[in-house]
Amino acid sequence: MRVRFRQAALAGGGDWDALEPGGAAEFAWEEPLAPRRLAVRLDGCGGAWRDGAVHEYGLDALRARASNSPSIPG
Repeated sequence: MRVRFRQAALAGGGDWDALEPGGAAEFAWEEPLAPRRLAVRLDGCGGAWRDGAVHEYGLDALRARASNSPSIPG
């Protein structure tokens, strides 16, 4: 299952970045003065990824796991 993410609440939406299982990605805010929230969508949930639900997370909600991979609280 692939994770797609981008900065939330940008005019025009912005491009989605993709992260494969076990992968890592460098990320820079497209608009540094906009709220620092990520829009996250899962790919591979039985339909076109663009049809999936989008969830938003503030950086305070993300925490590092022992493997240094982000953990999204449920």
